[in-house]
Amino acid sequence: DFCIAMTLCTAGPIVAVLSTDAPAATLHHAWLGILLYLPICIAAAAVIHRYLLRAMARQLTRSGKHVIRKAGAHARPEVLDGGGIVEATRSATSARLASPSVIAPPTANKRVNNPAGDGATDGQCETSIVAFGNNMVAAWNDGTGFSDLSNDSQGWATSTDAGVTWTDQGKLPKPAANPSLVWTSDPVLAVNTSTGAFYYSGLCDPANTGATSAIGLIKGRFNGSTFTWGTPSIVRTVSTTTDFLDKQWIAVNPANGKVFVSYTWFNAGGDEIDVQSADSSLTTWSSAVKVSLVGENGNVQGSRPAVAPDGSLYVVYYLIGAVDVDYLRVAKSTNQGVSFGTPVNAVSFYANFGSGAPGFNRAQGIQFPSIAIERSSGPHNGRIFLTWAESMNWYDDEAAM
Repeated sequence: DFCIAMTLCTAGPIVAVLSTDAPAATLHHAWLGILLYLPICIAAAAVIHRYLLRAMARQLTRSGKHVIRKAGAHARPEVLDGGGIVEATRSATSARLASPSVIAPPTANKRVNNPAGDGATDGQCETSIVAFGNNMVAAWNDGTGFSDLSNDSQGWATSTDAGVTWTDQGKLPKPAANPSLVWTSDPVLAVNTSTGAFYYSGLCDPANTGATSAIGLIKGRFNGSTFTWGTPSIVRTVSTTTDFLDKQWIAVNPANGKVFVSYTWFNAGGDEIDVQSADSSLTTWSSAVKVSLVGENGNVQGSRPAVAPDGSLYVVYYLIGAVDVDYLRVAKSTNQGVSFGTPVNAVSFYANFGSGAPGFNRAQGIQFPSIAIERSSGPHNGRIFLTWAESMNWYDDEAAM
């Protein structure tokens, strides 16, 4: 007959096999030896555990990840649907991706576009840029669309090292079913900060005839160092006989992937600010919802949407005043853009449509607002910030003469 005593440590089990016929003193000393050795095993286990944690931390730092996944596990599984990128359903807890380790930004200005092939009068303007970790996308109006007579006047570029280097990607994609489409102006980019999906919006001409005015969107994503756009989606199209669309802007709700587009619709009644929305796949767009008031028709422009942490949608736009003072108006939706409350004045100011600041390279229309909403764990979470350009009250000079 034998009595087996065993204790464990990280280095392996310690087993003592004792005969039950052994003298009591022998058994006593054996048990005492095991008990004395146990604290040493526990201490050794703690040291080895700390070593393993440090090794894992070093591995994570080198790989740029914040969590370890077993082979074959995906951070954001997705499937392709009709050429578009559709995000897989995920819980709110797992929706926010771990951000990669961020590379130090460049210390000097970096050229984003490749000027090779540009004509003497070709230029780039109305730039837009967004980032998700080290991955960045930029877009701009590109004058080559005029010099090569294609009317396709949008360019874009990507960076995977936080803007240290850039790759000019040429022209934006066209729908396979409509290769005649051209992207004409007003590039705007956005990114879903929970999923890393990028969105481009721009004005376009679906037939390249000038007979129609439209707004289009594309969704894309990085896969390693490669960026792929999905199929372009048309938000709205109008006939240029009496109407045209202008100054679209986009925002994404990171909680559910919903995309919002605000824009100016010039029509026979003047103009107005409208909003439309779609889910992350961009397959179906809601009907246009008017944000500005009827009494403001013909005097509004430059809208910008933004989503608050509680899911509320805010839209700011520029209103030309009846006499001299102009306004920035803000409207709020608490039902994902289905309807809006009455806009309120956020700012009254003196604008100077015909002149920018000294050295500014755009002569007109630089008084449109920008909007941002704080997302933080601090006391100002949800606070709205507006920026705009204004001038002194130059009407006083006229009155004094």
